Amino acid sequence: ASLNDNRLTRSVGFWRNFTFSHQVLSVGVASKTILERITGHRFEGKGGEDIKQKAHAWWADVQRRGEKQILQEAVSTGGDGAGEQAERLAQAYPKEAQEAIIKGIQRATNPYVQEHLVRVLGGLHSPAIDVTLRQQLRNGIDLNVRLEAAKALYQRNDPSAVPAMLSEWARPTLSSERSGFRGRQLIEFLIETRQPQVMEALGRDLAKRSLELRRNIITSVPKDTAVKTFGDS
Repeated sequence: ASLNDNRLTRSVGFWRNFTFSHQVLSVGVASKTILERITGHRFEGKGGEDIKQKAHAWWADVQRRGEKQILQEAVSTGGDGAGEQAERLAQAYPKEAQEAIIKGIQRATNPYVQEHLVRVLGGLHSPAIDVTLRQQLRNGIDLNVRLEAAKALYQRNDPSAVPAMLSEWARPTLSSERSGFRGRQLIEFLIETRQPQVMEALGRDLAKRSLELRRNIITSVPKDTAVKTFGDS
């Protein structure tokens, strides 16, 4: 009943905290958010009543076919929302999650969805998962996808993770301003490894990097390391 309740709550939602997108949430919107967080399923509709009907239809489907099957089917498509549902699948049915998530990664065309699926897969363990992570490390459709694979492999002590990310760092396209956010995530991963060859690579030709990337390096590296490595840059 609360999904179509327009009364206001004391909660404020926003898209990003650095832009004015803040709005007071209604009971219906807050209920929808909670329901989606619990189920991993997105309930889209034209209004509260429409969303309520779709939620009831989803629940009836769960009662008929079971949550596990519904999640497996949704995740394996690699479509929008597959990442959230993969989280639920991995949490509730970890033994059955592997195959569906790998299929979803292979079929996903949205880089954000593929990145999310790789991140969830990294929390599971099997030889087949390791193979998939190495494939995404080399061939992921987006830097963040490859970076998520590297993080998971690094936690597994796989020696291929750091060299692959150093190769990403050497790509000329990373110097462009549009790569700033992705570049920062790559920098943070590399610095966390604390490997000497990483610090040397980050300091090499630093002046040729974009201002944003240079700032990200200096602010991410521990102060004593920064002075030693980049003091003359």
